[in-house]
Amino acid sequence: MGYDKSWELPDPFRREDGSRVATIEEWENQRKHFKRILEEQFYGKMPPRPACVRGEKVEEKSVWDETAVYEKESFQCSCLSPKRRKKTAVHCHPGR
Repeated sequence: MGYDKSWELPDPFRREDGSRVATIEEWENQRKHFKRILEEQFYGKMPPRPACVRGEKVEEKSVWDETAVYEKESFQCSCLSPKRRKKTAVHCHPGR
């Protein structure tokens, strides 16, 4: 009885063309290649940065006995009509 080869990981030292990685420089390129593949599979493709969005920090203060930082950000999107502009608060918690 055979086993399912779909669970096998590829040889990290074999390139797509079948040749083997032989030098440190080639390994760095191979590593970047695998990293791009994994990032795309895990996170998906990142859309381009929107040109029409601006943001600024409005407020920053320490909270919870200085174990976290409260940040209030303001974002504007000039590609929306003035009636559709929205303000939003973004809360960042370092270390989480």
